[in-house]
Amino acid sequence: TNPFIIGEEAEEGNIFYDIIINNPEINCYILNTGNVGGERGGTKISIKDSVKIIEMIARNKIQWQKDNYWGYEIPSNIPGLDLERFDIGNYYEKSTYNAFRDILREERNTWFKQFETLNPKIKEIFD
Repeated sequence: TNPFIIGEEAEEGNIFYDIIINNPEINCYILNTGNVGGERGGTKISIKDSVKIIEMIARNKIQWQKDNYWGYEIPSNIPGLDLERFDIGNYYEKSTYNAFRDILREERNTWFKQFETLNPKIKEIFD
């Protein structure tokens, strides 16, 4: 959630959804920090990594591919960044990763269901 929310969280979600849907020329990015592959034995996403990603987004230098499970576009190539370090397949067996992924999807569904006034189209994203 947004730490600057003044009104209801669902209302903010609906406003954001309307902005994105009604302005297809707007690109929106999700950039996560932390670790890939778990806190033990995984790879840290450093500030330097994040800066490089933001720089390459601004320069329109990233090559993208669609993730078929989530429906997001994910980077397939970022100049100056070794994406192999962030390949989840380096840290988990496919079955373990799939189980984690399915749990996360269910957690997102459960989270969205608590917001009664949230646009149903937003809730459908993870169904």
